[in-house]
Amino acid sequence: MSSLHAFLGAAWTYLAVAGLATFAAKWWLRRQLEAIDTPEAFETPGVFLALVSTSLVPFVWLLSAAIHSSGYGEWAAECCRWVSLQGPSWQQFVFIGGALGLIGSQCVSMYRRWQRRHGSHDSADDLARRARSTIRELASTTPVIESHLSSIRVVQCPDHICAVRGFVEPRLEISASLVHELDRPALRAALLHEIAHLHHGDSLRTAVSLFADILNPFSRWLGRERRAWQFAREIRCDRRALDYGIKPVHLADALVTAARTRADAPSRDSELCHLCGDGSRALETRVELLLFDAHEPLEADAPSRDLVYLSGALLAASLLPHIVDGLLLECHCWIEWMLA
Repeated sequence: MSSLHAFLGAAWTYLAVAGLATFAAKWWLRRQLEAIDTPEAFETPGVFLALVSTSLVPFVWLLSAAIHSSGYGEWAAECCRWVSLQGPSWQQFVFIGGALGLIGSQCVSMYRRWQRRHGSHDSADDLARRARSTIRELASTTPVIESHLSSIRVVQCPDHICAVRGFVEPRLEISASLVHELDRPALRAALLHEIAHLHHGDSLRTAVSLFADILNPFSRWLGRERRAWQFAREIRCDRRALDYGIKPVHLADALVTAARTRADAPSRDSELCHLCGDGSRALETRVELLLFDAHEPLEADAPSRDLVYLSGALLAASLLPHIVDGLLLECHCWIEWMLA
């Protein structure tokens, strides 16, 4: 009974804090969406923190509090003795079972996406060799591409892909079929767009966002805001690519060409830093902005600023139990009392 109460006590606290934090983040992000003038203005460190900290901060806080407590499970046992020594009710079993079911479904969804992402492989056929030769020729006239030539991989897959993958050692993957489908200016534009993702560290942000989604059973509440953040990220990388000196029409051509084989499933692999982004409507808007919106150079920003802010929040969450002793126990007692 004690071990079960220990598990339930930890789960109640995490679910309650994560749920309240998600609700607060939803309210704040909706206000931010209503206040912005341009779509790319939604890609800020504050938005990123609101999306991922709703689960990461409570998780780190709870883990640190458990380590800080003597005997690991003693805080939960004290909570149980304070409330009652009766077994958990069926409502508690339904609540925790539903939460675990949501987390499990998200894990299955992430695994299926992982399988799709790894469906491509390095190609050594004649088409791929010609594609690599084309990219090397292009790099000889474009210093930015040449500096990232070692990170570019030509792969063989059924789709036209041009995407940044991996977060420990990010790489730019482009399908051989897309290289031969695009003309030289459009190919240069596609590669520079993905290099902008590399410069900004978007692959690591994507990994952190996916991990936060898995931990948070209420992450579906933030689906609209997360898609808006991904869309803003793509638009900002479009503008960074234009800052390298390409013409908007060439990048628009690359976007449309890359999206042709994805028309049947426009939103799949949306977690990737993919050239054609997430959905046909988003693609249409990006093309309109490229062709008809006045382009102004972006101000220089610190690519890792939001990750530094997140690290600070996680550090504060890990130190909180060591500074305010007994806070977690009080939260456990209150939640157990509410659910009793």
